[in-house]
Amino acid sequence: MLIPSSPDDKESQTEYSAFISALQQLGWTNGQNLEINALWANGDTSMIGHLAEELVARQPAVILARATPVTAALRKETRILRGENPSELPVQAPTKFEFVINLTTAKKLGLTIPASLMSLADELIE
Repeated sequence: MLIPSSPDDKESQTEYSAFISALQQLGWTNGQNLEINALWANGDTSMIGHLAEELVARQPAVILARATPVTAALRKETRILRGENPSELPVQAPTKFEFVINLTTAKKLGLTIPASLMSLADELIE
């Protein structure tokens, strides 16, 4: 798994834990009949390409990703493994943009988000 956020991010940790729990309910247990390699980019998008390369080099049977920058980086790395020239790979633009405001983080940083800006957000994280 390649996760763009930090393991300290509560939302990402909740999603990761729910995924592990769902696998266990299906009979898959990390370290027993399954090996999960979770690579966290810690919110640093410049790390995603390097982590994608590292993950693909491990030659996993399955790669799980859901964030656009992560899937784009993994697609590029897997295509390079199949012998394609990196300079000839198409650049893929995101198909969807979302404006998300994390109010919890803003509060911790002492930031006040104007109501006019919040009204434009696709999602508010509280």
